[in-house]
Amino acid sequence: KASIPKSQQMKTLVDADSVRSYVPVKTSITKHGDVWTLEVNGQSIMPGYGAVYQPVPEGRHINEFKHNMSDLYRQLLDETDGGQGHAWKLSMQGIKSLRVYELPITDENEIERIKSIFRDIYQQYGIRVLVGSYAGLYEAGDFQNAAHQAHIIDAAKAIVRTYGDEPWILGYQVGNENNLHL
Repeated sequence: KASIPKSQQMKTLVDADSVRSYVPVKTSITKHGDVWTLEVNGQSIMPGYGAVYQPVPEGRHINEFKHNMSDLYRQLLDETDGGQGHAWKLSMQGIKSLRVYELPITDENEIERIKSIFRDIYQQYGIRVLVGSYAGLYEAGDFQNAAHQAHIIDAAKAIVRTYGDEPWILGYQVGNENNLHL
């Protein structure tokens, strides 16, 4: 297991020792003159933009696809690879990163399909992914209850264990809009 140097550690719900492996990615926001840039491992990925990627048909909610997220994200692939070329189109607009909502952590086949899609768009277009976790937002539960809190923390750890060694990972977002209304 690799460990994060003390100089780069910050307080988190998921510490490096609780996951099996990860690809160390150091991200920072740096000002160069009047321009702020996002840097990954010392290289600027800005100027460029990021976007939430949720290609859900009108009138539907992304949670309806939680057992087949790869069907949605497959649209990122080039048409010759069975997609709709969304990653190419996004990269032509300067998009360098995507934020996606919670990814699967239990269905091994679905996990491998998701990983393959994001590996492809990272290799072809350099697009990285910020992986979200709803942190219990759409689950019935009491956020004051210790068992429910432990479940949320365990799910966040599982996301890191499942995807943490992927080169396309930019980082993680725990909560959706930080669950402001709760």
